[in-house]
Amino acid sequence: MLDNKSDAVKFINKALKIKLKEEEIEKYNSSFVSKIFQNQEADIVYKEKNKNIFFLIEQQTKIDYSMSYRILEYEMEIMKSAIDEKKIKNKSYKMPKVIPIVLYTGKRKWNAKTFIEDSQEKIEGLDIKLANYKIVDVNDFTEEELLKEDTLISKVMLLEKAKNSEEMENYLKKIIPKLANQDKEVMTRIVTIILSDK
Repeated sequence: MLDNKSDAVKFINKALKIKLKEEEIEKYNSSFVSKIFQNQEADIVYKEKNKNIFFLIEQQTKIDYSMSYRILEYEMEIMKSAIDEKKIKNKSYKMPKVIPIVLYTGKRKWNAKTFIEDSQEKIEGLDIKLANYKIVDVNDFTEEELLKEDTLISKVMLLEKAKNSEEMENYLKKIIPKLANQDKEVMTRIVTIILSDK
């Protein structure tokens, strides 16, 4: 779904309360696999055109208490991939900026720290900020809000909220008539995946 730039930019705008246009971003094609998390990749990264500003979207179905550390690793890998080694020592050079968003669709309310310093050892009287991320928790949205949103992502978030097959069936009856034709094939694949997981 997030490969669809139109849906992705709407999701980014909603999560960050900004007003990016679809034509202002592009998919950043690279893989950011850390040495520690060999089997986990940053889900998707978009880049603002003509700027070294990146939007990292990480999807989670379970609470991960190491998330702030993982996000920090991903941020560093993206920054390293984008830094201009010839200009980095120039006073006017702007470092790449990574804005992480975690899309969480699990049943329990997200309760992991979003600021890594909240999980670190502390020195009394010293407050230094490090990496943090924006959380989009499916549990913060009502059925009405998710149905009202005009993105495929919001519809799948709603399906993830379904407690049983009957509730999912009721949601699908509300969702399917509103879907664009090109989204129906994607939704069919997604529903198959959700049902096999459940």
